[in-house]
Amino acid sequence: MNTSKGWYNTVLQINNELESRAKSDHKHPLDLLLMEQTNTLIQLFNDCEFVGFSKTDPEAETIVSNALVNVQNSLSDKMDFVPENPFFNLYLGLLYLEKVLQLIKQEYESNLNTTLEHLESIIYNSNDYQNLVEVSRSIGRRIINEQQHPEFGKLKQHIAEQLEYIERTNRTEKTLPPQQTEKPKPEQETPKTFDELFHNIELVQPSIDILKEIEPPLIDTDYNYIGRLKGIICVWIDELQRQGIVKHYSDRKIFASLIPQKIKRFSIDESMFGKYQSKAENNYRTDIKTKVSKIKLSQNSQ
Repeated sequence: MNTSKGWYNTVLQINNELESRAKSDHKHPLDLLLMEQTNTLIQLFNDCEFVGFSKTDPEAETIVSNALVNVQNSLSDKMDFVPENPFFNLYLGLLYLEKVLQLIKQEYESNLNTTLEHLESIIYNSNDYQNLVEVSRSIGRRIINEQQHPEFGKLKQHIAEQLEYIERTNRTEKTLPPQQTEKPKPEQETPKTFDELFHNIELVQPSIDILKEIEPPLIDTDYNYIGRLKGIICVWIDELQRQGIVKHYSDRKIFASLIPQKIKRFSIDESMFGKYQSKAENNYRTDIKTKVSKIKLSQNSQ
């Protein structure tokens, strides 16, 4: 793993190593914390790509790397409490990356100016700094003895290479061009029924039927939940959003509360919609994507 492989592949390799450790005798309780963070980042990379920010494009790599420099520099004078520990350094680097991707995703979704200078300015002036400091401080308190934590020497080195300070010479500060004043968009109304999640209500039933058609099915003919892997529901909703059948909502409680209106004997925690469901992704994404595409094609042909 090195800089040329890019941020996305770096996170994937860390995630793969953690999964291997989980199956061996060398696993550590803190591995779970790292794995949750890498799963979050993988999902964020996919979300960013969906709104137009390629996770492998060289220009995208430059934006992420330079934005990380600003995040680090802005916190350098507040991080005197940080212990020198491989686990903590790695986890902190992943936290930085999550903040950067969240802001990039927000900017692209808002159709604002997405130049490097603009993204850096947004991140540099972000109010999330204090939150990041507090999270880091909380994790820092758990670091008591380096010998009690997993050996992440190699991973630490790789992350450090990614986070090296990028020197800029002969550059004068540029002020952002004034943004055009636009009329505020009306707030999206919170849906009260499952059907209201859809752009076209006629696609509600065929979309639900997908859960009966996958193998093994998640619901029976009476729409009772009979599955064992709730992460498939997250992949299903995500694919319907990607193909423009279901509307986008940032509040995950909406999906968690409305899906049981159509699927009996089913409940799901809202937090599952923000995590990367590796087993569901690997085993069901392709089949669900194909079935959703057929629905979309059928709609377009009418």
